[in-house]
Amino acid sequence: MRWSELSLEASIEFGRPVNSALKYKSQLEEAGFVDVVQTELVWPVGSWRKSKELKELGIWARENFLSALHAGSIVLFTKGLGWSEEEVEAFLVDVRKDIKNPAIHSYWSV
Repeated sequence: MRWSELSLEASIEFGRPVNSALKYKSQLEEAGFVDVVQTELVWPVGSWRKSKELKELGIWARENFLSALHAGSIVLFTKGLGWSEEEVEAFLVDVRKDIKNPAIHSYWSV
């Protein structure tokens, strides 16, 4: 959760908030589109879901997240928040542990 909060904070500093999708529906309506339907889904990160399909989706999402974690964090945290590379690396150690922890039911809202 802390990684998500810090990523949002840093992305706002860059003027490119990572939560911009929250405004898509209203932006489409303001542009003149009508009957805009927004469907929100929960995308698991990890193998904690019981259904076979969502468990597999979660495993792939976890692996994708872990493989992109450094690249997706280093500039945000160093340039956006002023952290050193060493501080980022130390923080990401715990992020990786949490993402791999099956007791933590992580998910993305999509």
